[in-house]
Amino acid sequence: MKKFWPIGFLILFFIILFKDFFFKGLIPVPADTLVGAYYPWLDYKWGYEVGVPIKNAIISDVFSYFFIIKHISTDILKQGIIPYWNNFSFSGTPLLATFHSTVLSPWNLFFLLPKYLGWGMNIFTSVLFAAMSMYFYLTVLVKNRIARIVGALVFSLAGPMTTWVEFGTAVWAAGSIPLILLGMEMAIIYHKPKYYSLITVSTVLLVLSGHVQLLTYAMIIVPIYVFFRARNLKKIFLAILSMAVGFLLTAIQLIPTADFYTRSIRADDKYSSTFNYGLVPVTELIRFWVPDFFGNPVTGNTWGGFIYHEYASFLGTLIIPLVIAALFYRRSFAVFFFSGLFLVSLFFVLDQPLSRGFFALPLPLITYSSASRLFFLSVLGGSVLAATFLDSPKWKRVLLITIFLMIITVIANLITPEIFQKISLKNSLLPVLQLTILGFLIFSKKNHRLIPLIILVLITFDLSRYFLKYNPFVRSDLIFPPTPVIDYLKQSLSQFRLTREPGALMPPNTWSMYGFENIEGYDPLYLTGYNRFFHVVNNQPYFNTAGRYSELTDFNPAFLDATNVRFLLSIKPKDPDQISPYTSRIKAMNYPLVFTDGNTQIYQNPNVLSRAYFVKKIHTVPTEVDLANILNDPNFNPRETAVLIKSPDRKSGSGQVRNYLSGPNTFSFEVSASSAGFMVIANAYDPGWSAAVNGQPVAVVRSNGGLLGIDVPVGDFKVVFRYLPPFMSLAVTLSALTWLGVVTSCFVLTRKIV
Repeated sequence: MKKFWPIGFLILFFIILFKDFFFKGLIPVPADTLVGAYYPWLDYKWGYEVGVPIKNAIISDVFSYFFIIKHISTDILKQGIIPYWNNFSFSGTPLLATFHSTVLSPWNLFFLLPKYLGWGMNIFTSVLFAAMSMYFYLTVLVKNRIARIVGALVFSLAGPMTTWVEFGTAVWAAGSIPLILLGMEMAIIYHKPKYYSLITVSTVLLVLSGHVQLLTYAMIIVPIYVFFRARNLKKIFLAILSMAVGFLLTAIQLIPTADFYTRSIRADDKYSSTFNYGLVPVTELIRFWVPDFFGNPVTGNTWGGFIYHEYASFLGTLIIPLVIAALFYRRSFAVFFFSGLFLVSLFFVLDQPLSRGFFALPLPLITYSSASRLFFLSVLGGSVLAATFLDSPKWKRVLLITIFLMIITVIANLITPEIFQKISLKNSLLPVLQLTILGFLIFSKKNHRLIPLIILVLITFDLSRYFLKYNPFVRSDLIFPPTPVIDYLKQSLSQFRLTREPGALMPPNTWSMYGFENIEGYDPLYLTGYNRFFHVVNNQPYFNTAGRYSELTDFNPAFLDATNVRFLLSIKPKDPDQISPYTSRIKAMNYPLVFTDGNTQIYQNPNVLSRAYFVKKIHTVPTEVDLANILNDPNFNPRETAVLIKSPDRKSGSGQVRNYLSGPNTFSFEVSASSAGFMVIANAYDPGWSAAVNGQPVAVVRSNGGLLGIDVPVGDFKVVFRYLPPFMSLAVTLSALTWLGVVTSCFVLTRKIV
């Protein structure tokens, strides 16, 4: 039993850490920001005297993207259907292929639980998984159980792990990496099939966790690790092959994602470069031991930096002295490798000429995201180094480092601008106190064997406080609750779309939780063609700058009609003379106001077209530049005209459309055509769409740069569209054949053992 007590300790610790979830029924999701900062929910108090208090507004991406996309995909999975397509944002967009949707993650089983318990279990288990993964990996490196627990706690609760945990992807991905390394170690030592299988299974978990940056980092560091660790070509080959098998098993995820990436905005998105590629000023390194030196968004006193969770590097106040000491420690392979990982990750994350030059390079998967994500690798390296040091400590070195860090902290406070000194000084007191305690214990030269236990107690408190301070837990009734506006839209929207004034009104993607469809949205990965088409809808040039947000700041009324938008939501202006361009356009068009509740107004577009419609004119152009010139013309009317690229001549037609129905990966409608012609369907174009008229396949073409189009015959018929990601057949074949090979190999090996 003695060897199992650390596992029991970790489980009990994390249950206590999540006590608000387990014992109060609160859910780890920042829905307090949704109902406390955005209309139409903001008009209500939800049981509070002055409205819902907001704990942490900067992680709003959790409820506006990750929480939503997880529930959309799992709701479809419950129907026994793989969710390839998202109907609700951007006039439709790929879902499985976005990668961070984690459609195929085994952890989706949690979402079979009622209400939002599945989300809570998903977040809780991700942290526990990361801790256990690191603990078990450390069993092959570190003898001291206290040291292993310390390493596990640091890894699972350090800066990036704590600040990204409620996003639901990064911690799962990070937790898979030590498990892969454990498989590598055991395979190298014992050379048994079960350990190579562990590498494969862990790789599958990593891929399906949905965090592309950590997957990319793992693809770089794991081969380096095994190459220098094994020094045996056969073992190196088998270890890398085991990881490759994991990739082949998940080809059903990787291939659609790789294909979608080539058609997405990702390469054109300038988000990272806008914020200096997420590179971190050297002054920010004080966050390693004083996490809130620059304030905390929860207390509303942040200053002097980028988004808090991008710069969060906290390892634990008492951990960073151990890490620095370990950098000069005995030269075991583990110390050598993880020292290199820690230092190299810091080198590239810090804002200096070489890192700026590197991240300015167009390197897909590496430089298209924030450099600060490298802190995950710093935490991985730091956790192992701290545990390794505690296994065989040399406290004299730590004493000198502790004194040095205290001096740095004092100097940092002295040079802090006076206006912020109160914040930095207040938030430095607890770290300095902890460093003082550690220094005193070392200096006293008594009971040095108790220091690891004291460090465990102190960092348990330190990391728990940090985690609970940052992450909100909210009542389940505050998670996407109904309001009169929501109820009205449910009754009236039918198979039409809505838009909303940008700002404090129904932020991007939140409409999806109610089953509403919108032409807007937010996603780091969505279709370039639709993005360009949306620019014209928004009264901007077709080739305007690409971005992960598509929101109407203004709109072209004719394009709005042609995209099936029936309702427009806006916030009642406090000053009638100061209204947004969006609301000004509504007023200029004299759209009738059909519903008001509190500060939210709903206007109706009387000129909206049905989801599918005939056009009177078809223009064929040789290039997308020619298409852009036509669409940018103020006199262009998308209600009557379709522009196609490199397409055969087509005829215009006329008829009526009825009974539009949509479902997962499909939609259909009935047509009575008085003459054969061309129809535009106001759904986003993607080459994965196929169509059939009365069961007979017809070609699907890209219309007006971003919508679907088909030719239809004369008469009465039914049109059915189905979506399957391009190359999905190849992906399924590769995954299926690999699974078959793995199962067969396991069977053969089992027979041999028997």
